[in-house]
Amino acid sequence: MDDSPEKIEPGTGVLYGIMAGISILLLILLPFQTDSAPDGQGWWTAPALMPTISLVFFAGTAVYLFVQNLLAARRSNAEIDQAAVRAELFEWLRPLEYFIYYGIYIWLLGLVGYFLSSAIFAVGIAMRVGLRERKWVYFSILFALALTALFRWGLNIFFPAPALFEIMPGGLRTFLIRNF
Repeated sequence: MDDSPEKIEPGTGVLYGIMAGISILLLILLPFQTDSAPDGQGWWTAPALMPTISLVFFAGTAVYLFVQNLLAARRSNAEIDQAAVRAELFEWLRPLEYFIYYGIYIWLLGLVGYFLSSAIFAVGIAMRVGLRERKWVYFSILFALALTALFRWGLNIFFPAPALFEIMPGGLRTFLIRNF
């Protein structure tokens, strides 16, 4: 049996606590955001069923990990380095930057259309991760064009006309709405 003390990662307890709080808050708000099963149908047809199951497991796991982390911290009696906690939390929050980029992409869809917003998003992400050479910009635009071709012509998925297309002349507007 290993008698070495448990290694406690700085910041994970805070992260587990945040996740537990968010999941419990979502569970509390769930009845206000979903409906019950339609009349004459079973409970398994309720729109709230799968979100409830998912959130119960998520909340249970987060609470369990939070309590385990607290107990391990108490057993170890280790001094907690606040700078290490902040650094750990910052590392966990870094992916939110890409979530914000994606939100901007979704917002741009309604303004400039699928192809142009996809091209802006792809070029922006390429630049952000350090791919700043001209070939990567061209590749990103080609990727956006291929993505547009796949969704528009391959899968026949169309979006409402963006605001930019509204200012175009009739024939060009129709072409842009159909293809981009």
